[in-house]
Amino acid sequence: MPTGGNKITYRHVHVLAKAGWDGWVFHPRDGFIFSGLPGAESVLTPASYQCRASDVLVLPEDAFPGMACERVWVSLDFQTFALVPWEQKRNQIAFLTRKNTADLAQVLKILSIRDRLQGWKFVPIEGLDETGVYQVLGQSRLLVSFGHQEDLCLSNLEALACGCRLIGYDGMAGREYFPATGSVASPVGDTIAFCEAV
Repeated sequence: MPTGGNKITYRHVHVLAKAGWDGWVFHPRDGFIFSGLPGAESVLTPASYQCRASDVLVLPEDAFPGMACERVWVSLDFQTFALVPWEQKRNQIAFLTRKNTADLAQVLKILSIRDRLQGWKFVPIEGLDETGVYQVLGQSRLLVSFGHQEDLCLSNLEALACGCRLIGYDGMAGREYFPATGSVASPVGDTIAFCEAV
């Protein structure tokens, strides 16, 4: 399944096309595509791409350190990730399985041993398309986030849009929206503080 950054890349190409601009996603391997995403019809590979002088390449900021970067504002599809009222949610805690897995495992184990969350269920978000992710987030009251120190964790924003409370690592970019949304930031690696926040 595509991760947040890949979904945003495809979405940008889709938005460019709707605005009348030519835009493509470039994959370095022929035949590779994330199907089912807006923009998936506009994929170029080494076999199909011919560079023109007028082309503008948009790359992640970690591709060429030291170069000037432009900020790209992320948007969400609020039809896909719609607000679910708190009273319609279950006592359910959602979590992603692919980031900082050692911390995740420790927090889940500590919470289980302490038995402080009777009546609550932990549900992994793994191998799901956007509809499946929405179903989990729409049913959950809480997302625990173990994101890397990165630009932005899209899943956090999707969870907030669905009406989840958010506890976890802010990934630095989260410092812009954690305070405004009542989200609770936990120091990276401090699993005890994380458990206490939950």
